[in-house]
Amino acid sequence: MTAKISAQQGKQRVMAHRYAMTARLPGSVPHSIRRIRRKSAFTLIEVMVALLVITLGMGAVIVTTGESGWKSSHLRESTIASWVAYNEIAMFRAKRSWSDAASRSGDAEMANAEWEWSMKISKTDDPSLRRVDVEVSLKGETAVKARVTGFIARL
Repeated sequence: MTAKISAQQGKQRVMAHRYAMTARLPGSVPHSIRRIRRKSAFTLIEVMVALLVITLGMGAVIVTTGESGWKSSHLRESTIASWVAYNEIAMFRAKRSWSDAASRSGDAEMANAEWEWSMKISKTDDPSLRRVDVEVSLKGETAVKARVTGFIARL
């Protein structure tokens, strides 16, 4: 039992000596305390990696938001242009005019915008049926916003 006590006392003396040696140096901290401090803080590299991840995520959000705005605007224009085309086909049906293959064009106003439309009337295999193709674009632009096809029967 004396050997056990002396071994424990020896360990205590070594630990006390180590602590005393580190306590003598100005600003020094025992090893066990230093390990705890290292684990409780982030390194500069960890902070920079976290900022990089946040930056990439924010970039993706900005790109997605921009695309969403563009798609919304494009969808609105396409929808309104298709309404203009359907209106022109309905107006042509309402006139009940029957003609051979012909082309027509005109302007229309809808949703506070000026639209240009062109209509192409063509024959079909059935002599009492005509095909009507309408293309619509914003006035002053060449890009077609909507294409609509309709059929008119002779009554």
